[in-house]
Amino acid sequence: MYISIDLGGTNTRVASSKDLKEIYKIERFLTIPDIEGLRKSVHQAISKVIDGEEVEYVCIGVPGAIDRYERKVLRIPRIPGVKDMPFEEFFGVEKGANLIVENDAALAGLGEAIRGQGKNYRAVAYLTLSTGLGGTLILDKKILNTPRNLEPGRQVILEGGRRFPNREVPKGHFEAYASGSALREFYGVDPETCEDQKVWDEFGRHVASGIINLQALWSPQIVILGGGVSNQFEKFKDAMFKEIEENIVEIPKVVKSDLGDINGVLGGFDLINEMVRKN
Repeated sequence: MYISIDLGGTNTRVASSKDLKEIYKIERFLTIPDIEGLRKSVHQAISKVIDGEEVEYVCIGVPGAIDRYERKVLRIPRIPGVKDMPFEEFFGVEKGANLIVENDAALAGLGEAIRGQGKNYRAVAYLTLSTGLGGTLILDKKILNTPRNLEPGRQVILEGGRRFPNREVPKGHFEAYASGSALREFYGVDPETCEDQKVWDEFGRHVASGIINLQALWSPQIVILGGGVSNQFEKFKDAMFKEIEENIVEIPKVVKSDLGDINGVLGGFDLINEMVRKN
């Protein structure tokens, strides 16, 4: 049995698979902002989805920064106490299982590139517009083997602009303008219920600013938007596309994810499959 875990900033998903193609069972629960409580909840969920079978691989996607070379979780903004923590210490290895730890947005992007809207493209950019803002670039169906995961949410889109209080991030960073937390913190609205078109138009222009930068730096063929806020795509897409069209000559295809909230666990199974083939 194989396990794929997506630790989102808001929700956690724990899924099992027997063949790395289809989800066998999945458990969902709110992400607990305490490492001990979260670890306990994850292991309880694993026991529910494996039917007592032996686990061969566990892949876990974390909503924060990792060091792939040193095999450490560097930080998770919404889970205090996690800092420079070795992968095995962070999770607590299932007996006899091989452990893979990756950034959650990287796994979601991999799932999109292999199974979703990016399956017919070689260069796929993925942005998750959720509680936070993460993302990645997938080339030829593989996560880039950089020392640390890509963090497009930390790019500056407005010099000297706003930032979240008590966060070690640059002023004017992308996440402070184009995430669910940004809508709540700076606009006082809930993305699920907001009907103010002026807010969504401004939000769409901010999303476009990030995509314009990524087109210059990454040159993707397609940009896929996922995460909970992307469910409001119809409300902000017109302003977003207008801004993009006015500022990019070679415009990439920009689409909403069609895999929904399981792209991360699917990407986890795809990464396990890559490791199994190597071994």
